[in-house]
Order: sequence, then C-alpha cells, then structure tokens
Amino acid sequence: MPKTTLTSRYEWPKPTIWADDGYSWIQEVAEHKPEWKAVPSWGRDGWDLGDWPFVIVMHRDADTFDVLTFVEGDITILQFETKEGRDAETDRIALFYWLNRSEPWAEGVTPEAIPEHLRGPYSSERR
Repeated sequence: MPKTTLTSRYEWPKPTIWADDGYSWIQEVAEHKPEWKAVPSWGRDGWDLGDWPFVIVMHRDADTFDVLTFVEGDITILQFETKEGRDAETDRIALFYWLNRSEPWAEGVTPEAIPEHLRGPYSSERR
C-alpha cells in the first residue's frame, strides 16, 4: 500500500447544499460544486461503492486529492497529498461497506491486506 499523508480532516460546511436524499444531493453537488465527482463503482469488476442513496463517495482532484463520504446526510472530507493516498483511503471505505453487506468477494479481507483486484478505481480497461 502506498505511503499516505493525511493533510486534514474537516466537515463540509452545512447547510451549503440542501437536498431531500442522496440522489438529489448528488444533483445539487453537480450544479454547485462540479469539481466533485461521484464514484459509483470501485475495484477491477466495478463493485458498488457505498450504498446509494444512503452512502455516497465522491472524489475531487485539486491542490489536494480529496475523498468525501456522504452518510445519510453527514459529510466528511479527507484530503491527501497524493492520488494514491486518496485511492488507498477509498479502498478502505469500499472494503468497510462490502464487509458490512457481507459481500462474498470481500469475505476474509482485512484493511491491511486488500487484494489488487479490489483496489483502485473501476474502468472497463481493467476487466
């Protein structure tokens, strides 16, 4: 796993974006903060990331590489100095939710030893 340096942890200022649920929240973010991109799939096979509309994960590439988790309206943003650091955190977020849903592909996997096929962003080229 790449060495990561967490630069800060902060809460999204509230109430900046109002929405009825996670889906409408994504639409509001797209309108008002287009630098944030929802990440619906993760890993080689594009497994669901989070648990939409209750848990949504977003990324932003700016001066830092950021990952946002929206969990039933609560928002946490982590900033990393590198994309690899941000993606490693996203690996851990993905694994957490896969294990909580008892997904068979995550059975027995620990955050310290996430296999390559479960790590990193999904793309059709990886398949």
